[in-house]
Amino acid sequence: MNWSRYKYILNDITSFSKFFVSCSKNQLFKKNLINIFNKATEDKTFCTVKKKLDPPWNVLFFGTDEFSVETLKSLHESQLEDKNRLVNKLEVACNPGQSAIRQYAVQFHLKIHDWPVNIEKGKYDVGVLASFGRLIPASVINNFPYGILNVHPSLLPRWRGSAPIIHTVLNGDKVTGISIMQLKPKRFDIGPVLFQKEVAVPYRITAVELCNHLAVLGGEILVNCLCDLPNLSKEEKQQDASKATYAPKITKWIGKLDWKNNTCIDIDQRYRAISSLIPVYTMWRNKKVKLRDIVDPNNTRDLLPAKFKNLPVGSVRFYQKENILLVKCKDGLVGFRKITYQNPMTAKDFFNGFISKTEQKCIVFNCDNNEESCVS
Repeated sequence: MNWSRYKYILNDITSFSKFFVSCSKNQLFKKNLINIFNKATEDKTFCTVKKKLDPPWNVLFFGTDEFSVETLKSLHESQLEDKNRLVNKLEVACNPGQSAIRQYAVQFHLKIHDWPVNIEKGKYDVGVLASFGRLIPASVINNFPYGILNVHPSLLPRWRGSAPIIHTVLNGDKVTGISIMQLKPKRFDIGPVLFQKEVAVPYRITAVELCNHLAVLGGEILVNCLCDLPNLSKEEKQQDASKATYAPKITKWIGKLDWKNNTCIDIDQRYRAISSLIPVYTMWRNKKVKLRDIVDPNNTRDLLPAKFKNLPVGSVRFYQKENILLVKCKDGLVGFRKITYQNPMTAKDFFNGFISKTEQKCIVFNCDNNEESCVS
């Protein structure tokens, strides 16, 4: 039997069902009946409040960061409209302490609930979540007649997890988008999808730039979904778990470059994905070298072929014409205009202070005292 087909019918009869279960004295019967209901709805509890069929909606918003703010802003603007309002009551749930969401809520006098929250059944029609970073239990989700909608910045099941935008850039995806999905307890990003919007990933965009773009788009799409919420809820589609990819939180080690195995494109994608949070770096003389302000690798990959022909990967020369450091990697050269070695400096400063003092006018990153290994 396909239990999901009967989910909406079961929601309508839940009040009677729960009463029937609670009155039964047969504990085994109660347990079996509850298991049947749980399997059918894929949740641990049921919302027994009758659903409204038309806006405006009463909304509780869950969020934390700047990405969240754009969705909250779209909801707030809808609340302020005189005609065709989609949002009636708007309140905010956020973590204790300062955050971009709390700052916005305070500025515009929106009521704030500190996490964890206790939701009164029937107080809100729908929850909306964007970049909250916490699993919401079924006991909270099911107190919303329409559940909680998650604004997720990828085309699910592509990039489930906490860092979808970073992994989109890191892996060189050509398309991304926004998914509006129903939140489920216990695991992130597994719920059914109500709506998706696909967008092309602009050439050499950074994760920060893509985040800003998708944040605005996500707010717009969420508001559009609220216009047709009852119908979209009935037409939700389950994700194909076999196609899922995962976007775990990044660690500081992801910044270390491997000149032997990384291509020019690999390094460029990594730089654009993480450099706002973690610098890309290498080692020289047992000290960390942070590389900054990368140059389009299409403009540097094939420069100075004669001078780099016999040099090992990691070799560094100064390209005076463009004032950049060129580093040899797996398939060519990558260029950087700035560097931090002991102190921040330009590529020219690093050349004058270090590279120019070697006879070969070349050094090799990732090695210790290895200027002698360079071949002119």
